[in-house]
Amino acid sequence: LVDNLDDLWIGTDNGLAHVSNGIWTIYNQGNSGLSDNYVRALTADNSNNIWIGTVLGGLQKFDGTIWTTYNTGNSDIPVDFIRSISIDQLGHKWVATVEGLSYFNDVDWVTWTMANSPILTNNIASIGVGLNNEKYIGTINGGLVYMDSSSTTMDVYYILNSGVPDNSVLK
Repeated sequence: LVDNLDDLWIGTDNGLAHVSNGIWTIYNQGNSGLSDNYVRALTADNSNNIWIGTVLGGLQKFDGTIWTTYNTGNSDIPVDFIRSISIDQLGHKWVATVEGLSYFNDVDWVTWTMANSPILTNNIASIGVGLNNEKYIGTINGGLVYMDSSSTTMDVYYILNSGVPDNSVLK
């Protein structure tokens, strides 16, 4: 991830690296508030807070000093395994988990799963936000999900109903 200050952030299986003006800083469970060393997702919001998705530690926000953790123990996120994070034009977070698509507006959580929406799998791989705030959600074996800008309508595209060449859409 290249943040708003042109710094580089690198997620690894052994923590998080930050490179600023050629100086490397390594964050891991042993020397910081990072909740899990297995980093799978990174994004920056308009305030340059770094949002971090991990395998076992949930979602974290790092403002350069304070680490804030959102996990199954303290929030309504469905699982602590995060695959991807995107931020829409309103600053809302869209979180791809292995147990559904989650939305976080800094107060409340909403999660869409196979049980409460038309998605065909709970294993969400990626999320892209379009210029008009529409969402494109890639899944593992569930095709591509399109969500309109009001987040009220979902359309699912998969091998049998579209030109998608595979039901796993990773990016």
